[in-house]
Amino acid sequence: MKSKQKNSSLAMLIADEIQNEIEGGIYSEGDRLPSEALLCRRFYCNRYTIRQAMDRLKNIQLIHVKQGAGYFISERPLDVRYTITPSTRFSKMIESAGHVPSALVISKELCLPSKKVQETLHLPKNREVFRFEILRFADKTPLAWNETWLPANAFPELEKYMTSFSSLYGILQKQYDVEPQRMFSTFAATIPSTSEASYLQIPLITPLLQIESIVSDEKKGRIEYTKAKYRGDLCQVTSTL
Repeated sequence: MKSKQKNSSLAMLIADEIQNEIEGGIYSEGDRLPSEALLCRRFYCNRYTIRQAMDRLKNIQLIHVKQGAGYFISERPLDVRYTITPSTRFSKMIESAGHVPSALVISKELCLPSKKVQETLHLPKNREVFRFEILRFADKTPLAWNETWLPANAFPELEKYMTSFSSLYGILQKQYDVEPQRMFSTFAATIPSTSEASYLQIPLITPLLQIESIVSDEKKGRIEYTKAKYRGDLCQVTSTL
């Protein structure tokens, strides 16, 4: 048992070191990693420990295996970097980064909000909200999962506009004459649930950047509370709020 624990701990250290080398630019996309025999000599361990380390790197999609050829650095489908401002819109941000945005409504409902949503949106008791689950894409690659709440009385029949779209704020501006402005956002690291991992097409251990935001309009007050989970392996987000 102690031997297995020791091998597992060493495998984690080896995986961390190779990951740091990949992220530090020592290896480029498509490069072949040293063979298992060379890695064994480098880290003074056996092939079983090296394979444990490689499995960790495969699980987070940093490397892949070519049968009979070895381990190779995976190509990242996206490298999105953007800054959240009061007027940030996902679709415009993706376009400005040189990608094609799209979105898919996973679920939609008219419901009573939780206490947190009610208090966040400053709603009276028993005031209904629209709740949407939205999967957002860049170049057809799933990038973010959103859970969004909006006051139903502020946006009558909103659900009928949410069948095929790329920009929620575009709909709000065009159909309801509002100017969404982000009041503030909070950031946290998290990992996906089973369903989120499935929608985002990622392993369960992939890190996500969770951004909770409150959005307002000058005339209507608070109009949106959203919880967005971005793939940490594909994007970097900063804020000027």
